Parts: sequence; structure tokens; C-alpha cells
Amino acid sequence: MRRCTTARINTEADELFVVISGSATIEVADGPTLTVGPGDMAVLRAGDRTTWTVHETLRKAYAISL
Repeated sequence: MRRCTTARINTEADELFVVISGSATIEVADGPTLTVGPGDMAVLRAGDRTTWTVHETLRKAYAISL
């Protein structure tokens, strides 16, 4: 389990996730900025460089593809 308010993450595998609770802003380098909250679904691609700013403790369900 990861707990943080801001994190820089290099996505290692394709990831599909849905937010169960909380909210965050995800900045994808050379890509979009996503604002996600409960019920939102998003896809991150392997190799994406992201900066997550967590506004409320984030819980998500996810699946990855290796």
C-alpha cells in the first residue's frame, strides 16, 4: 500500500484503474492531465512518466498487463 500526497511514478506496465474513493490529479509527461474521483476510470501506458497529486486519500481497483 502506498500513502503519499505527491509522487512521481514511472508506469511499468499498462494499467486500467477505477477510483473507488478519494481524488487526485495525474500529470502525464508529454500527455494529458487527468483529474480523477470516485467512479472515474483511466488507462496509463507502460513507460508513462506521471506525477500524482493526491487531494483525498485515494483507493483504486486496477488491472495491469505485462
